[in-house]
Amino acid sequence: ALFWSPEFEYSTYSIRELTHEADKLREWMDTVPPPPQLEEGAAPPSEIEAGLNAARKQVEAQLAAMAPAAGEAQPAATQASGTAEKKAEEVPHVEAQVDQAVYDKLIGEGKSERVARAQAKAAYVRAERKRIRAERAGE
Repeated sequence: ALFWSPEFEYSTYSIRELTHEADKLREWMDTVPPPPQLEEGAAPPSEIEAGLNAARKQVEAQLAAMAPAAGEAQPAATQASGTAEKKAEEVPHVEAQVDQAVYDKLIGEGKSERVARAQAKAAYVRAERKRIRAERAGE
């Protein structure tokens, strides 16, 4: 009961029935709506800010450790940007749609509607990207 959910499926008269394994709790988390946006100009929670700062410092330390000598910095940067451009070209953009067969299968297995819809969209995108890559390879 750490998050609000519009579903009441866990109401019970016995506290022992409220203990669940991680898999059951993960299913329940699918019903939890995302948190509301912060008001404009509001400071982020201190825990989040501390985590972001720690992550930034870690990334900066990793980049500093990987940085080549000053004379070699420019070619490495050029090479990295070329690699990023190539990766962007390799992954075709696909507008997500629901793969109805996958959706129906997951609903039949007892998945929540939200999980089934998300997984069906992911399956559609993977299939479309595979099809587009096959077409490009055939050209």
